[in-house]
Amino acid sequence: MSSRRRILALLAGGLPVAGCSGPTRSAPPASLDGVWLVNDRTAPQDVRVTVSEAGETVFETTRRLGTFEDPTPNDGNVVVDAALAEPGQYVVTVTVGGVASTVDAARAVDGAEDCVLVRFTLTRGSGIQPWTKASRRCE
Repeated sequence: MSSRRRILALLAGGLPVAGCSGPTRSAPPASLDGVWLVNDRTAPQDVRVTVSEAGETVFETTRRLGTFEDPTPNDGNVVVDAALAEPGQYVVTVTVGGVASTVDAARAVDGAEDCVLVRFTLTRGSGIQPWTKASRRCE
């Protein structure tokens, strides 16, 4: 066997591959401060917010968002208090007109900053732009 093949065989079988060598670590739990919805579209939108943990729905609501030009029924921003202050593995999904965007809140945890606010902006067209912010305390 050539020395090049021997080295490749050793690398492939004798050494662990970076990133795949140990058991996967689960994400740290997050407390969910709430979900903030922003409508940048030109027409009011019906928005479904679903919070799940381990595949089970733990919070769900539907809101009608006005626009900044026509704030009826609201001013285009709504804070949905998910009332999920206990840490968990929360996944937040927003659905508008059959288009969904999902955020894993635990992925936003940064050390001691484990209280996560999730914002979804309904962009012009059919896009939904997620954004997260972690802090030390839920308020």
